[in-house]
Amino acid sequence: MLLSARVSTLLPLLAASLLACTAETTTTTPPSTVPPEETPPAAEPETPPATPPPAPPVAQAPKVAPDASFAAIEDKTNTLGAAIPADDGSIYASFRKAGGAIGWGSGTLVRHYLASGSLDASFATGGTLTTTLVANPNAIGLDGSGRVLVGGTGLYDPDTTNDSGREIVVVRTTKEGAVDTTYGSSGRAILSFSPANTFTTSLAVRSGGGAFVSVYGRTNGNESYGSFLVDEKGAAVKGWGPGGFQSSDYPTDAAFAFGDDIILPGSAGLERIGASGSRKDPLLLAPAAFARRAEDGAVLAVVASKKGNGLELARYTPSGVKDTAFVGVPVDDSLRDIVLLRDGSALLADAKGISWIAKTGGAGVAVVPGTLAEHLYVTADGKLLVVTKEKVLRYTLG
Repeated sequence: MLLSARVSTLLPLLAASLLACTAETTTTTPPSTVPPEETPPAAEPETPPATPPPAPPVAQAPKVAPDASFAAIEDKTNTLGAAIPADDGSIYASFRKAGGAIGWGSGTLVRHYLASGSLDASFATGGTLTTTLVANPNAIGLDGSGRVLVGGTGLYDPDTTNDSGREIVVVRTTKEGAVDTTYGSSGRAILSFSPANTFTTSLAVRSGGGAFVSVYGRTNGNESYGSFLVDEKGAAVKGWGPGGFQSSDYPTDAAFAFGDDIILPGSAGLERIGASGSRKDPLLLAPAAFARRAEDGAVLAVVASKKGNGLELARYTPSGVKDTAFVGVPVDDSLRDIVLLRDGSALLADAKGISWIAKTGGAGVAVVPGTLAEHLYVTADGKLLVVTKEKVLRYTLG
């Protein structure tokens, strides 16, 4: 939701991190000559040059096509908040229920869809859980036990529309689709955030069930950013800050889970945050506005470009060393998401659509032009799930 704000806000910080380039020098060695008193040896018969090995094949962009076996997920009455795939190919989605006062709606719909895109009738009631415990459900995640976490905002009294105050809220459901009343306070974690207008922008869910909750606030045009750390029981982690909260100068919604840790891109690099809120050795020291980690441990990160004042996508080895064989890919502040494919290449979503980036970098190749994706996912069976503001689409990758 606020990724473009993160990129543009961090741009000056990243640009300031550039080091001056050092000029390269070369040393020339004069050619040797044959002493005049020596007779040059007789020329040996020429040997035909060996046939050079064939050039490696040029990487080709995958063929991306709409998946005919999938029914697009959308709701023309209620507003899509967020969606995420499960390991079995099914999909969980949150919607802001239409109606109600002051833009809050009448609550939230949490739905489970089968891999075909049809509702899973065994989840909640006919595939849908309706709850007033959370509103504006713009973030969703799954923990290691298959429970759904939905982040948004909540009124102090969820059973009324009286705007007597609001908080950041995370609600957890069971796998079967009921509110998990063992979580937080009767099913929801309630987190104090002071701005008049508050929003949850993303959830990074740890494997153990805890979550890193990115938040955004606005009061009289003044914007605020920050994050909460919540444990697996729905309580704020005090080691992260007062009330489990830390403020930030820029959006924190690019954080992602790394096992039971959270990785947070920022001006200090890729910070690694433990379950207790303590900071561990970072994955990367170079300032980064965005990052994704591959299965082999390599990291793709948006960093300051040395070729100008802009940003570029760079690749780092698992030990944090920049891969000089990777040709930097220019990135602008309309970047929405990046997903890594199994062969080491990547897909990038921005205002122009979805483009493919080779494992060696270079220019992007448009594969789904014109589609403004908010989030990209690769499902367990190798398909591309695209979440826009209105619907969830799926594509095959050939």
